[in-house]
Amino acid sequence: MDRDLEYLMHDWVLLDILCQWSDQAAVLNLRFSDGDHKIVVHGLKKLEMAADYPWGKSVSINRFIQCDLLENVPHNLSIEMQSGDIISIEAELIDIGS
Repeated sequence: MDRDLEYLMHDWVLLDILCQWSDQAAVLNLRFSDGDHKIVVHGLKKLEMAADYPWGKSVSINRFIQCDLLENVPHNLSIEMQSGDIISIEAELIDIGS
């Protein structure tokens, strides 16, 4: 993965993750110094997250550890939090530009 993309959202704050089960959709609400942002997920297939805090409690993103957003494969996104926890998403479409 490109190092610039890997650290694209370093130090952004994860405010919440909203999952609309019946619509197979999710929204990750984020905050950075320039304002609020969203990662929007459509056709949600898998959402895995832990809150074990192996590195200590934190709500900030450390880096993307996987970001496969190609058109003809399921989209995959894995986010490493500064707590050491991993959030993994697989979906038909993940829009990180919102």
